[in-house]
Amino acid sequence: MSFKFELDTEAANKAGIGGRMSKGSHTVTITQAYVTKTDNGNNIINIELKNDRGEIGFLNNICMDKQWASGKDNFNYPKFMELMGCAGAKSITLYESKTGSNQYEKKIEAIKELKDVKIRVVVFDTLGVFENKETRKLTLAGTFLPSGHTLSESTQKIKPERIYKLADRVEDYKTKEWKLWKDDDNNEQPENDDDFDFSDDVIEDSDEELEVDEEFEDDDEEFEDDDEEFEDVDEDDEEEFEDEEFEDDDIEEEPVETKKEKKKKKKGKK
Repeated sequence: MSFKFELDTEAANKAGIGGRMSKGSHTVTITQAYVTKTDNGNNIINIELKNDRGEIGFLNNICMDKQWASGKDNFNYPKFMELMGCAGAKSITLYESKTGSNQYEKKIEAIKELKDVKIRVVVFDTLGVFENKETRKLTLAGTFLPSGHTLSESTQKIKPERIYKLADRVEDYKTKEWKLWKDDDNNEQPENDDDFDFSDDVIEDSDEELEVDEEFEDDDEEFEDDDEEFEDVDEDDEEEFEDEEFEDDDIEEEPVETKKEKKKKKKGKK
């Protein structure tokens, strides 16, 4: 059989490119930024990003106002200003544009000063639940100049530090709803015993160190809350379990007299 092969380097270079941005530090280009309003009248910015690996990210519903319509301070206001400063945007000019595609396409009021601007960001996922499914919302932890400097570090002409410290300690945020949903999911009991393997082969060589297959290395997460299943057991039940355990141990450790030992005892009595 003859087969002609020629390496397509362009296709090879595209392998692994794309997907969704996740927790960490990214050098990104703002592909789109547009303004909307909440029902109460607050101005909201939505930002579409693409990093140097082709991964996409969406930073949605960032309030641009110093205060909410209720009069409460907007604690994300400094982050919004940091983003604008690192992008070099000293003003906002709106123009009509579109986002989405096909039936999801919609008209937007885009920000000219942020179009195709390059910055660096540190992001994390906020984990939530919608219709009994996990949701992930990309959340902004900090914005930096393309060099990695904060605005303050750039002014002081010192080496960038904050971006590395922030990227090193940032973790995904788990909402209360997600934690409750995850606990319920982990505590679901199987419908029958067939879902578990009670094979005795597992404990035959219990003295030897067991080797864990690679495909089960992450299974600890599924059983982290196993102890919680037994926390609600009554005290009487716990005593019953302990008694049974020690009774079995006594039986196993009871000495058995050999024939020679029995003969020695009989001679001693005589």
